[in-house]
Amino acid sequence: MIAPVARTLLTVNDGEAVCDLVWAGLGIGMFPGFIALPNNECGDLTVVLPYWETSALPIAAAWPPIRPMPAKVRGLIDLLSIELAEVALWRTC
Repeated sequence: MIAPVARTLLTVNDGEAVCDLVWAGLGIGMFPGFIALPNNECGDLTVVLPYWETSALPIAAAWPPIRPMPAKVRGLIDLLSIELAEVALWRTC
């Protein structure tokens, strides 16, 4: 496996900040499609590694141990587990 070494001048841990910096022409970045797509209506962003993907990251829901669990909370958890499993918004553009 090749591991590139990059010299960075700026590091951020917020996808929207990365998108803003890339859109401003300050370098390249990696961020999810749900952030890139709305910001790329004019086609200003270019995918440079279209077949490269990162490892999947887990998403967790946490709630206090309430008995019985409110139906709205259970419904939201069920909805998110279905929607996030099927939607490709977490994939890169």
